[in-house]
Amino acid sequence: MRIWIGRANKFCLFLGLLFSRWAFSQESTLLLSDANRDSRRGTGILIVPFENRMYRSDFDQTFCQSTRMSPKQLKHFFRNGLNQTLYNTLQKAGYRVRDLMEDTAQSKSTLYNIYSQTAYDYLNVPDPVHFKPPKNDSRTPKVIKGQLVVESQNEHKFMNARLLQSQLIYNLAKQYQCKLFVFINQMDILSGNTNNAYQYQQTMQRFNIHYTLFNDQGIELHSGILQHEQAENGTAAALTDKAFKAISEQLLKRIDFVLFPKKQKK
Repeated sequence: MRIWIGRANKFCLFLGLLFSRWAFSQESTLLLSDANRDSRRGTGILIVPFENRMYRSDFDQTFCQSTRMSPKQLKHFFRNGLNQTLYNTLQKAGYRVRDLMEDTAQSKSTLYNIYSQTAYDYLNVPDPVHFKPPKNDSRTPKVIKGQLVVESQNEHKFMNARLLQSQLIYNLAKQYQCKLFVFINQMDILSGNTNNAYQYQQTMQRFNIHYTLFNDQGIELHSGILQHEQAENGTAAALTDKAFKAISEQLLKRIDFVLFPKKQKK
């Protein structure tokens, strides 16, 4: 019986991976733009890194053992690594990028102001091609037997940023001379091996980056999840290097799609 269950679970994993890759290939095919270095040049983008509390991982124990980092150091390693890769990818593509990961008093003060004026909503993941800003549905948290219960569908939801003060974006645009603001809301490093030892021959790591893209008027232009999945077969640095590069390319493609959508031939 256990062997049959194990084979069934492996088959479900295979179908899940196949669908994930198919969905990503479909997105890559449909997110077409006319962007190039010349069209991107001069457009300023500010990257806002995720808050320390907006991070979760199924692999921290393994990573800490292999890197000899503390959990706090490891979180900073991922936070800084993602930020740097996003910066490099967007800058190389032609955008003028500003980031807030410099360890300065000004950056710390700016991040504190941003986080204190930002809220997060757990919403359905929008269609990246036919994008409409997601809205809260009718489901609300309930208290059952003294416990707070929230109906959730983790595979189809993400953490979206909501600005509490519209003045925030105006001030940032003036300070950093940027027209776009990429809020990295949350990072997940999740394991495919969740139930028992009979499910998988190899543990899969899924990197989920929850993000929101605002313009300089505070309007949500795009949001959702950037995702990369790979086998757990290397060091933390090697794994994240590969994942962050793939995720950064996804973000670049989505920003290009928003700003420079491909014109339909008449």
